[in-house]
Order: sequence, then C-alpha cells, then structure tokens
Amino acid sequence: MEFSTSMLSVPSDITGKVNSFFAQIINQSNKSKSSLSGTPLQTARSLLKSKLFIIDACQSLKGFLTHNPKIYDAKVRGRVFSLSVNSGTDSSYIYGDSVSYHHQYDWAGNAGYISKRYFLCTEFIYKGDNTTLYHEFLKESSELVEMLTGLGLTSKHRELIKTSCLAHQDSAFPNSVPPYQVQVLIPYTDVNKNTEYISVSPISASKVQAAIHTFCHSENAHTVGRSFHYPTRPENIGALAISTGGSIGVLAPDIILESEIVPTSSDILKELRVNVNKDLFDTSNLDFSYFLKLRKKADFAIGRYIPTPKSSQKAAFLDIIKNNVEKMFSKLDKLRLAVQLGVLHEDKVDGLNLVQRSYVIEQKLSEAIMNQVWTQANNSIQKFISGTHYKQIAYHPTLTRYISESVRRHLQPVFRGNIESSKPEIVTDGHEGEKEDTNEPIKTAANAIVFIVIPRLTVIDAHADSSAYTTGLPGITALVGYVDKLCRNIQIQTKVEIDNIEVAWLLRDFQRIEGMKKHEPARWDSKKKTTLSDVVSRKFCNLSFDLILKCSADYEQLNCLKEELPDCLPAKFASGMVSTAEEISTKNYMSESFLIFQSEQDLLNELQSEDSLRWAVLDYSEKFVRKSDSILEDLADAFLEYKEQNPRWNQLTVSNVGFKLLEEPVTRPNSRLTHHAYAEPVIGVQELWLIKNLSPEVFGTLPIFWAYRSAGKRILCQA
Repeated sequence: MEFSTSMLSVPSDITGKVNSFFAQIINQSNKSKSSLSGTPLQTARSLLKSKLFIIDACQSLKGFLTHNPKIYDAKVRGRVFSLSVNSGTDSSYIYGDSVSYHHQYDWAGNAGYISKRYFLCTEFIYKGDNTTLYHEFLKESSELVEMLTGLGLTSKHRELIKTSCLAHQDSAFPNSVPPYQVQVLIPYTDVNKNTEYISVSPISASKVQAAIHTFCHSENAHTVGRSFHYPTRPENIGALAISTGGSIGVLAPDIILESEIVPTSSDILKELRVNVNKDLFDTSNLDFSYFLKLRKKADFAIGRYIPTPKSSQKAAFLDIIKNNVEKMFSKLDKLRLAVQLGVLHEDKVDGLNLVQRSYVIEQKLSEAIMNQVWTQANNSIQKFISGTHYKQIAYHPTLTRYISESVRRHLQPVFRGNIESSKPEIVTDGHEGEKEDTNEPIKTAANAIVFIVIPRLTVIDAHADSSAYTTGLPGITALVGYVDKLCRNIQIQTKVEIDNIEVAWLLRDFQRIEGMKKHEPARWDSKKKTTLSDVVSRKFCNLSFDLILKCSADYEQLNCLKEELPDCLPAKFASGMVSTAEEISTKNYMSESFLIFQSEQDLLNELQSEDSLRWAVLDYSEKFVRKSDSILEDLADAFLEYKEQNPRWNQLTVSNVGFKLLEEPVTRPNSRLTHHAYAEPVIGVQELWLIKNLSPEVFGTLPIFWAYRSAGKRILCQA
C-alpha cells in the first residue's frame, strides 16, 4: 500500500497500518545506492539498526521548518520553526493564523539530505491527530516510538534521535542573520508603549504557500487571478517546490487602469443615485478659480468690477462657465441620452425627483420644467461657490448673469416654448457669502495638519512580488516605507519636524514586466561560465503615481523650503528606480509641482482640477467579510461579488500590508539595526477606486491614508 508523503496531499491516516507506513518512509529515506535484500519491512528493520542511516535522519532535521526563507532567495541559509497558535482565525488578513491547511511543515536545506527527511519529518494522522515522528520523539512517552522499538530501533539510536529533536526544538531561529537574508526596517511598539525601529526579515509560512498554490489550481482561482514562479532548481528551494513540480502558485489579480472610461447606462444610473442626493446636479468637479486670478480680482471680489467687461473678457468668462455647466450636467445628460436612444427604458429610471425624471425622460422640456431646471442649476452653482475658498464672488452680479446665460444655452436644444417665460430670477444679493479681504494670509498654528502632494512619480523595475504569496501591485509596506524614509530625510536635511505621517497612493499607470534582476554578488557556474541566480522572483513592474502626505508640520516652514525638498526624495521605491516628471529636472519639478495645502477642501479642489484618470488605493480589509473556514474561498467570493456590484473600472487587488512577528525582537549579529525579528508577511485586500466626481462628504469617508499600526505582534499598514 502506497502512503502519500507530498505536502500537497492530505496526510495519510496510518491507524491500523503503522508498520506498513513505517516501512515506506524508512525506505524512502534510504539514499544508499546499494539496495538491501528482503521485503520492505525487513529492509526497514535493517535500516533502523544502521548508525549511518540514523545519523543521516538526524542531520535532516536541520532543514525541518515551518517558515522557509529560501522562497525569496535559495542562497539564504537557516530555517525557522515556529508554530502558529491561532490557526484558522476569522481574520480578514491572509497569513499563518488565518489560513487552514492540512500540512504545517516543510523542508529546505542541504539538497543532499532532502530524501532523508521522510523518516522523521513526514506528516501523518494517527488516531485522529496530525503528527510526525519528530513530535513523537519529543514526548515523554509515545506509542508510535514503542512500535519503532519493536521494529528494531535500538535504545542507543532512540536516544540519539530524541537528543537531535530536542536540539532542533531549542534552535528555532538562526543565531545570526544569514547572508542574502532580506531585512526591512519598520516601527515597533513594545508592551511598554515604547516605539523604536527594528529590522524584520520576512519569511514565507510554508502552509500558507502550499494553501495558496493549491487554491491556484482550483476553479475559483480565475476570480482572483493567479500566477506561477518557476525556480530553476526546485530542490534548492525546498520540499514544497519539489512537490509542485517546480512551479509555485501565487495570487496575482489583474490590474487594469483604463486610459478612457466609457460608462454604461447602468453605471450612470448607479452613480447618479449614489452621488446626487438633494441637489439636482453634480457640482463636485466645478472650478471657478480663474476668477480669483484676474488682475482686478480684488475689485471683482468686493463688487466694484465693471459690469460690462470687454468682449474678449466676456468670451473668456462664458467659455469657462460653459465648461463648468457641462460638467455639472454630465451625469444627467448621459442618463438622458441612454433613455432617448432606448438603451435604458424609462421605467428603470426610478429614485429621482420630479424635475430630475422629467429632464431625463422628456424629449422636450415644458416651460414649467425648464424654469425649475434653470433655477436649480443657477442655485447649485452659487451654492457650490459659496462652499469654497472663493465664496466672496458667489453672488457677484456679473458672474451670476453669465452663469444664467450659460445654463440657458445648455438647455436651449431640449426646450420648447417661450424662453423669457421660463427665465428665473437671478439672485445677486450675496446673502450666502460675506465680503472678505482675500489678500490677508491664512494664519496657521505650528505643526498643524498639512497635505503634501507629490505628483507624477515614475518607478522603473519595481518589485511586483510584494510577498512570497502575491504578485502585482508593490506592497503597501513599500509605499509606507518610502514615505517614512522621505519624511526622515526632510527632518534631517531641513530640520523641519514632521509627525503623524500618513500617505495616500494615487495610481496613474501600471505595467507588469518580465525579467530577472541581477543580484550581486551572484554565484558563478564554472561549467556554463555564467552567473547563477537563485532568486525566485521573476516579476517586476513599471508604474506611475501621485503621493499625498498627511502629516503634522509647520506649513510656513515647509513652504519656504520647497527648493530643498528634491534632495530628500528617496531614489528607490520597492527596489525600483524613482524618477519625476519627464524632461524636467528634479529641482525644477519639485519647486513647481510639490504642492502643500492647509485644508482638506483645498486638497480636494486640486484633485478635481485635473482631468487625467487616477485610482486611489483604498484599504478594503474592513469590508472583506469572512463567511467560511477558508479565507481563500472567501476571497474569491469577495472578488466575484465586487465585480457584480461595482463599476467595472473599480477593482480589488491584494498586496503585502505588514508583518506578524514570529518572535520578540532580539539582538542578533548581522542585523541592520540593534534589534531584529523574523516575521511572516500579512496580505490584505485593497480597492482601486477611480478618483472622479469627488465630494467632500465622500472624500472624508474614504480609507485612503495609510500608516503603520501595531497590535501585539502584528504590525500592519492600515487606512
């Protein structure tokens, strides 16, 4: 009878078949080329008496582990043996505590001992319990060890195995950080609330790696997205890589940032219901800042501007207001077009008030509806202007007349009747806004909240493998780490204090690329006369994005030091090279484009002023609801439901959001900092949310600003 010893198969239940199972794993562990005569059981008895066989089996324990550092780089030596105590919890993050799998252990070490592992390291089920002979030898008394003694295991060999198992248990972590081991610097808060930076080495939890690989071969994998790594020498990676046949499956959601968004009628209707409440029109993208840039803006603001400007100025005014009116009507116009063309039946147009519905479904507007639409359009624009920093011009007679004229021109093609009978009364009393001196500087307390916008950063050859489990978007840890480094550079080089740092990530472009990076020093293949790379990762990406820093700092100091900020920008993001806007020197780019705002409203106005498409990376972990014991199946369900319920240009993805420490930080040789800890990556779910038609109410509720938060041994980037 053949028993399965692969990590990808459910462990064999050996109850009632112990001797047959022992015979198989003992013979599988025999690397000797000279075969012993007799039955498998007779051969097993002979091997149990062989000192060389027992010593080799004990040596194989050096590769017995729960977390494999070789998944990142096969040149790394050492292992970690740290059992998760909360397996199968209902966390919304993917890591060892939340993933259930039928195997807990892996093996990675000297390839010469890989076959010797079967005897002590094979997992099996006995009387309902998962175990290994390694764990049985650690017990004070074991029925299975007694059975081995009955097969011929001598007391001397038994004691040798037990001693080796105890030594393995006592050395769960490497004594020093081995060469080639990745080290990440993160803030850590201990039980006494003291915070310091520590060096963390992320290592893959083998059971999570195996569970994800198994999921990648399931029917639901296409819902999330999958990819495969193909290490050149799987025997150097470990037993899991061998079991998979030299391929390792990882989660890889598609990231499609469309260059042009063409909404369907159902998209328009859904968006209209969400974003248009009491007001008829969408005013979130309007921009009247032009009127504050006029040479006579002071006169204009206080009402002394000439009522009849020159024709060229009038044309410019009307053109700007016309564009704003078209923006305001855009959603209703798209919905109206869908109804008029028959794409959307008027019975489906529900949830709108009388004026909204009439505008959408009537071929020509009556005088009464025309008056209501015209009046509400004027009021909506004036109400919008009153809520901005240029509210002093909201009810200026010239501006209100031009607004009314632009609305009339927009509605004229869909109106029948006497235009003068439908014309509303123009409100110019200024009751919504009070006169203010626009030249008076805004007073800001030192170290108040400020927003720093760094637009159009481009990264070439960034790591798309944010963890051993995922490929696609670079890790949120890379984002927060980059900004943390930037702020520390600013503090060191400019002496400006920056605290309470959070960051928003707005993607502009994303492209996956293939290719192996050169990692130095690389080993040399003397036979082929080429460098020999052991790096598993083959996934990289190019991306372009904006950063928005939210922090406590002195606005005036930061504004005065713009010229020094370019030198503070770190050169690498997720191991990729960072550059700024094309054909612009770094210093000029930063001095012109490094924007600093004192209020969320000013920031929102800036975001709305640009027409190019950007996707905000939002924290979706709070919305990811667990429904079963399998977090990966729940993930597939969440992706499927999201695609059905959200506009197609929004999407979900997954990425590394932090680490779960496997030990308390310790002093360890070769660490980058004083304290070091091994940790496993924690994977979270993110939402790529198209930034358009933002309102202050919506923007204030978005989980958009990321920062490290500590919760026990979990150190996560959350928004």
